[in-house]
Order: sequence, then C-alpha cells, then structure tokens
Amino acid sequence: MQNGKYNISIIRPQLSDTDVKQRGDGFSEERLKAIKKGLLTLHTLELMAQTIYKFQITRESNELNRRLIAAMCNEMTHYQDFKVKLYEYGFRPSIFRAAY
Repeated sequence: MQNGKYNISIIRPQLSDTDVKQRGDGFSEERLKAIKKGLLTLHTLELMAQTIYKFQITRESNELNRRLIAAMCNEMTHYQDFKVKLYEYGFRPSIFRAAY
C-alpha cells in the first residue's frame, strides 16, 4: 500500500510534533484524577491483551497465527496511543503494569 513517498504496509507513518498536545490545563483535580484512573486502566489492559495474543502465536504458518499477529499489532498500537495520552496529561504509566 503506497501513501505518497513511502510504503505504509512496512511501517506506520511518522507522527509530527503537532500530533502531540499538552492536555488537561484548566481541568479540576477531580476530573484529572478520573482521567488518570481511566488511562492507566486502559493502558494496562492493552498490555495484557497484547501479551495474551503474543503467547498464543506459534511457529506454524497458518490463518490462526496470522490473525493473532494482526490482533496483537492492533493492541500494541492501542497501548502506544494510551501511553502517549498519559504523557500528554502529565501522568506516567504505572510501575506495576508488567504484573498484568
């Protein structure tokens, strides 16, 4: 699949610095706390989902493995997206996320 200058089937397009925003200014402490809780939960669940898919993939070349790889990739992009949102709001991922 071609998109202008490069093949996007090989690697996702690069983000520009304008794709990242500082968020949360002017929000109440209560609202920021709720946002943090939600983002941390979603970030952790995406890590758990990608790990589950990863450990189900075998060395065989079959349709199930192809679908598992696609599902794992999808969860990995979600994981990255939530990580970016955490940093945009000035939060950090939980140090305990790997336990999931």
